[in-house]
Amino acid sequence: MAPTARQILTTLNLVYFAFPVVMVGFAMFVYFSVTTGQPLAPADAEFESLLRIIVIATVPAGMGIGYFAFKNAIKGITPQMPLLGKLQRYQSAVIVRAAGFEMPGMFAAVVASSPTMFLSCCSQP
Repeated sequence: MAPTARQILTTLNLVYFAFPVVMVGFAMFVYFSVTTGQPLAPADAEFESLLRIIVIATVPAGMGIGYFAFKNAIKGITPQMPLLGKLQRYQSAVIVRAAGFEMPGMFAAVVASSPTMFLSCCSQP
């Protein structure tokens, strides 16, 4: 059974607002775990500086990727397409754009949670 226009619009709203809710929830978890948790072992200051630079670079990169992918996906929507086809294409474009906006935020939250933990996850045994 093909989805109706109402179902697609409901999904669009859920997707578009679910991404920020997840990011805010994870950011609150990281904030409370950092402020109320055990003191962490000092991490490599040089690596922390590198992670900050990477986080700052991922924000415009993620936003740019999301913007251009969205614009590119919207170009494929023609006036001759049926409404459901247009909405499905638009839904895919919105998901890609939201993911491009979410990527830097989630990476920043993981890095902020603990550079030491981030190092231990990336190091080889």
